[in-house]
Amino acid sequence: MNIKKYLDHSIVKAARRTEIFKTRSRRFAILRLVITAAGIVAAIAALYLGSELFSYISVFLFLLVFTVTAKIHGSIKRTIRKFEWWQQIKEMHLHRKHLNWKALPEDNSSLPADHPFARDLDINGPFSLYRLLNCCVSKHGSK
Repeated sequence: MNIKKYLDHSIVKAARRTEIFKTRSRRFAILRLVITAAGIVAAIAALYLGSELFSYISVFLFLLVFTVTAKIHGSIKRTIRKFEWWQQIKEMHLHRKHLNWKALPEDNSSLPADHPFARDLDINGPFSLYRLLNCCVSKHGSK
């Protein structure tokens, strides 16, 4: 498999998985809303029934179920972010492969422009080797 097919396949795969997890996330958002409404109804019912034990049990169960659901939902949201980042990284690799300069991040390097090989080898500048190869996120990493 050549690199373009691999990158295209990876982008499609990441987009597909992102959509799957977004659907799950929407379902968990609705589930959290239903759990909250059920918790409120249970608390009101406990107040009207006057059973102190029932009110403690209902509040405890509500908090337990809501916390577990919220943790699972948070995990799904983190997975969505990971797949979105994965897709962005693969798209950036594809832009680098096709020399799509407009899609690449700007060159904010502080490389010396007066180096003897800098102009000859296009080491820095708008269409430079440095801009093409630099995948760093932080300024410190770029240095």
